[in-house]
Amino acid sequence: MSAFQSFLLMSKSQINIIITTTVTDYNLKSAVSALGYNVAAPLNVNLKVRSVIGSDNTDGVTISYAFETGTNWASGSNIEVSVASNGYIVGAGGTGAAGIWKQGGYSGANDGGRGGSAMHIGTSIKLVNAGTIGSGGGGGGGGGTGADYYSDTGCGGGGGGGAGHIVGSGGTSATSDSGFGWATNSSEPGADGTLTAGGAGGAAGTTQGPHSGNQTGYAGATGGALGASGSDGTAYTGRGAGGITGYMAIDNFSSLVTFTSLAGSSVSGPTN
Repeated sequence: MSAFQSFLLMSKSQINIIITTTVTDYNLKSAVSALGYNVAAPLNVNLKVRSVIGSDNTDGVTISYAFETGTNWASGSNIEVSVASNGYIVGAGGTGAAGIWKQGGYSGANDGGRGGSAMHIGTSIKLVNAGTIGSGGGGGGGGGTGADYYSDTGCGGGGGGGAGHIVGSGGTSATSDSGFGWATNSSEPGADGTLTAGGAGGAAGTTQGPHSGNQTGYAGATGGALGASGSDGTAYTGRGAGGITGYMAIDNFSSLVTFTSLAGSSVSGPTN
């Protein structure tokens, strides 16, 4: 580095930000601007992540990110993001599929929700990872009903929620109606995901049918870990598809990121 380049680097404002509590939907450029700095001028920005950056968008449709650099930084800006060993940048977990009951026989099953994305890079940065980066896990597929000729129908279980932050909620249970001499039955809801692992699927319900014995539905499937789709549920006809993982773990990785991966770190999910 020349003496002139060193002078330019030192003449810029130096901004050091350390994240030590959980935050969601974090935009670095907006955060720097909120601190009172002129983001139209070249800046040196050093962000250290020592907690969780996640997303509160769990609709499974909108492509949203836990972390965004922001775009159109001033020419000459230098940005470095360091994820510590206890740091996480993760998308939201997908919602587990709801359990199902259908009067009159076997059914298909509901699909799990999509996970959220982790990082959108809109400018050149240095990224040093000693922690965990990952797109949210997809929600587990639901289980279908089980029935006999007389429609004694066992309920299908809810799918487990996907990993991430916010965690994916487990799918709801289902409860049958009663009639034709059989008792009501209920399946179990899926378990919520955790920061890094998918939740378990809920157990199926079993009828106490009077005609040809007890009829049991199908259990819900497990939600996906970070960077993974949820497992598919089982049904007599078709299946409850597991939700897919988030769109990106790191978007624009190949074109805008100078990356250093340290021991014990992980990146789970798609990059481009």
